[in-house]
Amino acid sequence: METTKSVLSSLVSLLRTYGHRLLAELTDEEIHWVPSQTRGRSIYSYFLHLINSEYYWFKDFGFSTPEYLGKDAPFDELLQSYNDLENYLIETIHNIPDDQFFLPTKFLEISIFRKNYNIYFLFYEIVT
Repeated sequence: METTKSVLSSLVSLLRTYGHRLLAELTDEEIHWVPSQTRGRSIYSYFLHLINSEYYWFKDFGFSTPEYLGKDAPFDELLQSYNDLENYLIETIHNIPDDQFFLPTKFLEISIFRKNYNIYFLFYEIVT
């Protein structure tokens, strides 16, 4: 099994484009809706958490990223940050020296990941 930078970049782009399209089509009401009588969070809250988590992990691995987004950031700014992170991810993948590029996909061959065609199996099938 060979996983190339271009395959990984295509996968990142595919998944993030799909995510962006879903989020961009939401109304303001849908973005801020919270299930009643629960301690649930809105899509806005989860999306903000996702972006700041990506910033955190990039910083933890020694990459430079923008400052964390605040709770009052407009949703359009979240979408733009999401797109910027996609570009940053793809650029980072392509800048990894070939002799240091390694994507451990062997664990995906374990039967538990193939069970019920879950998301891990989908990634495995796309990458292999």
